Amino acid sequence: MSARKKEQANAKRARTRKHILARRPETPRQRLDAEGAMGNDQVRRRLQWLAQEWNIPTNDVAEAMKCRVDLTVDFAEKYGVNLDWLLGGDLKGLQRMMRERRMGKPAPTPESLKEKFGRL
Repeated sequence: MSARKKEQANAKRARTRKHILARRPETPRQRLDAEGAMGNDQVRRRLQWLAQEWNIPTNDVAEAMKCRVDLTVDFAEKYGVNLDWLLGGDLKGLQRMMRERRMGKPAPTPESLKEKFGRL
């Protein structure tokens, strides 16, 4: 391969690499959003899984599946569901929720989070 062709191939690789990096979301939240983890369908899928895993009555789940914020927050408070995981698909939120469930502590409510961050 000639030096000119090698140079052209390297330039093409560099352009492609820059293009891929330019399109990549910068934060984890942006990546989740770009991958579609925050849509109503995904929230409903997580609710279905949770209902089956925790044996939650179907009438409570049906209300939360309407994906209205007030109903979803009420469901999360009632059953100790982490809102970061439920609404955004944050896996660290799922880990916290499962750990707290095993330890017998409820997941933090929006009021307790507001109080905690208000002290900072």
